[in-house]
Amino acid sequence: MNIFKIIVAVLFWMGQVKLCVTIVNKYIVFMRDSLFKHVFTIFFGLFMTFWFPLFLILCHGTVLAQNLLLLHPVGVFEFIMLAFLVYGLALLIRANVTAIYKAIQNPLPPQARLIMHEKKASSEGVFWRKPRFPLFLENLLNAINDYYNLEVNVYEIKSPGLPPSFDGFRLAHITDLHLNHYLDPRFYDFCIQEINNLKPDLTVVTGDIISRKKFGPNAAFILSRIDSPFGVFALRGNHDFWEDGKKLRREIMKKGIRVLDNKSIEIRKGRDRIRLAGIEHPWKKLKTWDQDIFPQDGMYSVCITHTPDNFLRAERAGAALTLCGHTHGGQIRLPFFGPVVCPSRYSRRFDQGFFQQGGALLYVNRGVGSTVPFRFRCSPEIALFILKC
Repeated sequence: MNIFKIIVAVLFWMGQVKLCVTIVNKYIVFMRDSLFKHVFTIFFGLFMTFWFPLFLILCHGTVLAQNLLLLHPVGVFEFIMLAFLVYGLALLIRANVTAIYKAIQNPLPPQARLIMHEKKASSEGVFWRKPRFPLFLENLLNAINDYYNLEVNVYEIKSPGLPPSFDGFRLAHITDLHLNHYLDPRFYDFCIQEINNLKPDLTVVTGDIISRKKFGPNAAFILSRIDSPFGVFALRGNHDFWEDGKKLRREIMKKGIRVLDNKSIEIRKGRDRIRLAGIEHPWKKLKTWDQDIFPQDGMYSVCITHTPDNFLRAERAGAALTLCGHTHGGQIRLPFFGPVVCPSRYSRRFDQGFFQQGGALLYVNRGVGSTVPFRFRCSPEIALFILKC
């Protein structure tokens, strides 16, 4: 019976951690980024992680603790408390069943093929400045930190409706730079170098370019160094709007970067055309995605947006491929618990990588930066898509 109680206690504890992750994703991550948000998240996480073990320590041997561990509630209070613990456990079980189901499926849709996956390190032997953490945590966290472990992924996408002239068109995607004082500036230089090494025809930047408004000029200079014959196109994310969206727009446009703020343009190659649409909703509200952005003319359309929440709407409007960021891939991906931070109204449904709806594809890029200088099992990423007829 003691083994049974230990197993139940461990499962209930894991359920509470999972419940904490769920609450963070559904509510706390939508708060405006601030010191209060970070401190509140830390203390809430610590409380949810340790309240049940502390309860068992303090109430060890009591009738209440014994009844909970034997799954035998007596009275209304014990029933409510047991139901709360079982709810967390149910969330944990559902998440792991879903993860196992996804793992046994092909992670790529039929139209997509991974043709290059590389982990990159500085070729010049430069040691980037390590992120700083308080007290004794710095060495511990940096030992497992993926903050600078850049991945470059190149995909080939079969695209029905793509004009013949665009067969082999190379589309680079970078997102969530989050320029601030945490990342070594040389890391951004390295990311730009890696993009240019891919020789993209066109590059898109899907928001959260800065985390502090004073970094706007730096961001504009960094993005201006991307070499793409068909141009560099950007849009703003929540952090850009929170800091000073209008000023950032002016800064990057001075450097020749086009800002697609709820606009679409046509990319021409020979006699053929494709559409590139930028959606900044919900931070720049957009009530209708009508003829101004997605005319129903049968043209092959690529939608760039910051959040995956816009994917289903973009698919209905006619976008064949949607590219976004915002989730950072979960930023911290724990065994059994999955991605910890996914700021989406769909929670972790669109956390990272490819997703398909009808004939349309979504790609959620993990981004290269972050407001918090820590990634675990979730490397920063640059992606390139080679469009094929």
